[in-house]
Amino acid sequence: PAGFYRAGTILDNDVQFNTKASNGLRFTVADGAVDTVSRSVDLMAVAVHEFGHSIGLAHVLNNQKSATDGNGATMYPFIDTTDPVTELAQRSPDIDDIAWASYLY
Repeated sequence: PAGFYRAGTILDNDVQFNTKASNGLRFTVADGAVDTVSRSVDLMAVAVHEFGHSIGLAHVLNNQKSATDGNGATMYPFIDTTDPVTELAQRSPDIDDIAWASYLY
């Protein structure tokens, strides 16, 4: 659209999930399908992270949500695909991500 926008304003976005068998990665979609195989990853966990980028969130350095919750923050750049509990926890935005999204919008 025509007009003047602040630097960093997102006007358009595409998210594409690579499902090529040649890269050896497979997506799981059901809770029970999440496993300890390092080359499989939960599609919803990846989607939440990538859509975080879509609304302007960057990667974060905190790989632990709190002193009592050792799961990585949603926008941490890596998912531990060998730990099903950690992988399923990535489906929910971290409180830090919620705060930044609220601040941006």
